[in-house]
Amino acid sequence: MSQQLAYVIITPYSLYKSRTGGILSRLITRTGLDLVGARLFGPSAELIKQYSEETISANDPQDRRIQELIYDYINRNLGPDSKTGRRRRVMMLLFQGEDAVRKTRSVIGNISADRRGGETIRDTYGDLVLDENDGVRYFEPAVLAAPTIQEAEHKLKLWAHYSDTDGGVLENVIPYTPTEAPERTLVLIKPENFRFPTGRPGNMIDFFSRTGLFIVGVKVHRMSVAQAMKFYGPVREVLRT
Repeated sequence: MSQQLAYVIITPYSLYKSRTGGILSRLITRTGLDLVGARLFGPSAELIKQYSEETISANDPQDRRIQELIYDYINRNLGPDSKTGRRRRVMMLLFQGEDAVRKTRSVIGNISADRRGGETIRDTYGDLVLDENDGVRYFEPAVLAAPTIQEAEHKLKLWAHYSDTDGGVLENVIPYTPTEAPERTLVLIKPENFRFPTGRPGNMIDFFSRTGLFIVGVKVHRMSVAQAMKFYGPVREVLRT
């Protein structure tokens, strides 16, 4: 079977609640796919409008009502805040491997009011709460993904079109009080943590989340020898010692 590219979008609420590491761990360990890309987006209204219009699909195994809930959720929660205009953080993860789209969807699961005991990401982190009249009281899908390889390719092209304007290292996406003086730092999760499908990368992200830090940029980077020499040059003699 040929290699496929699948995407998973971690929603602003999942990022805010520091569920990022747990979601990443599930995807790496349960799909066995390679994490080949990651990018943080502050989606514009234009991107969200186009993306939401693509969510109603005859190829999606979830029924029409759930698709409409996701459509409304995307428009309300992924675009810029209607009151402040501040963009929200959205994390795009790319996984590659055989049957990648089906594998990611099976780990993510479908939305249902009858949740089980954490069998899928949506069982653990997603919610669909109905009232006594079968009306929706609360809805949180936790992550978003395409149902078919064709839709994955189409939607990836859409997000790639906005990658430079809406993605990268984000500015002004975290509100701070006037007394706070935020700083920025870099964390490298080294290659040995990705050599086998373990939860270590996700566990490290969760560790930093518990310190009160916020992710404002993310990238899967394959460092060349020249880049490594330049990066570690200032401390090379110390490392040798």
